[in-house]
Amino acid sequence: MTKFFDTLWAITGKMPSTNTRIAVSLLMFVATGIRVLITNDAPPQEWLLTLAVFAGLDLGQFHSKRRTFVNGAKTKENGK
Repeated sequence: MTKFFDTLWAITGKMPSTNTRIAVSLLMFVATGIRVLITNDAPPQEWLLTLAVFAGLDLGQFHSKRRTFVNGAKTKENGK
């Protein structure tokens, strides 16, 4: 089991976090849209607020990352 967690840690350590967050948020938006089309019922307000918060966090992370590396600045390697 330790080998599994070590492998999982290595994979998630190399994963681009901004792209992953945006992909998960888009998947949740699409799944919510499919649910609305199938059930013909609006999602709860709390869920819509959760999606809005996730979208705001994604936008903030994307913007701050692009703002940090403006004008072709090199990214730092992890741990250095």
